[in-house]
Amino acid sequence: MDCKNCLLRENRRLIDELIKSKEHIKELEFKIIDLEERKSKEDIEDLFDSDVFRFK
Repeated sequence: MDCKNCLLRENRRLIDELIKSKEHIKELEFKIIDLEERKSKEDIEDLFDSDVFRFK
């Protein structure tokens, strides 16, 4: 019986991890769509708000 409980808990944990992963993938898909819609360097800089895109 104890082993069954362990399996149920592990199953729940794995399901939770899967849900988190799917949510993260969805967020990345939205970022990709947003990136595809941006055309200029300034738009991309705004999207990432990072100095990496600030060229001299």
